[in-house]
Amino acid sequence: MFGLEVVALIAAITGAFSSTSSFLTMRKNRKEEKARRKVEEMEKLQNAVALAPPQIQDEYDRDFARVGPRFAAGDLIARSQLTSILINMQQNMIQKLQGFLLSNPANPVIDYASLLNLSDRSKLDSISSLAQQYQRFSTAAPIARTTLSLPSSANRPDFCPGALALQRDDTTPCSIDWKCPSCTLRMAPWKPKGPRPPTRATGCQGMHFRFSFKQHVASTARERGSYGKHVVYRQCTICWERLGVVSKRMAKDEWLTHMSEHFTTGGFEMCRNRDGEQQRKLICGDQWCEKIHAGV
Repeated sequence: MFGLEVVALIAAITGAFSSTSSFLTMRKNRKEEKARRKVEEMEKLQNAVALAPPQIQDEYDRDFARVGPRFAAGDLIARSQLTSILINMQQNMIQKLQGFLLSNPANPVIDYASLLNLSDRSKLDSISSLAQQYQRFSTAAPIARTTLSLPSSANRPDFCPGALALQRDDTTPCSIDWKCPSCTLRMAPWKPKGPRPPTRATGCQGMHFRFSFKQHVASTARERGSYGKHVVYRQCTICWERLGVVSKRMAKDEWLTHMSEHFTTGGFEMCRNRDGEQQRKLICGDQWCEKIHAGV
């Protein structure tokens, strides 16, 4: 199923929601749910599956309008994510509900709360997958995660507001001894005269200091180093923007090792200038470049 294009997978997912809505309508017409609590749970599920398709389609249409036909075909990451969502819905929602409808048991026990949770998660994951694919295709600034309609409790990175400013805006000033205006942490460069990290992180050779700075998180009291000084911790923008997962908080050496794995065995590549150093998207000039840039 990974061979299906994103446009076909989105049609299948929205169709799965519609099928669920049809089943619930038939069940309601049969008046098989008598308990008030069960009726309320079923109505919540009905509303959720009715609202999901247009919300997913709106995200797809908006991103398609900005990217074009390449977005409809999709990349391997989005196709695999959407395929997993579709399979999960088919196995844990559609088939179960169809089984109840066809077998017509005398006292069926349907866990509407569980189905509602599956419906919400499938909708949010679909929207997030589309938004992340747009991020990979886009030449614009990174998408603010608040546009994904994720609940406030959703797991997300703890990037400092100063780091988020660097991620979104290429004009934000940043020097090699930059001090974050938000958390007041001072970033330490790899070397006094250049952005190159230690040689043990071979995949990070040529990494620009801006790329590192834009991934820092505001340290907590427990993360203070000796003499009360803060240790600069980082999370990974590649994990978040390209893979849709949240990395743990890492000190510099561990973060460098993590990044080196992305660039040596993880299938990602830095966009480098003629001197072999990581460059910004604006300097790259290739609107379709999907390599990892120092900034937008």
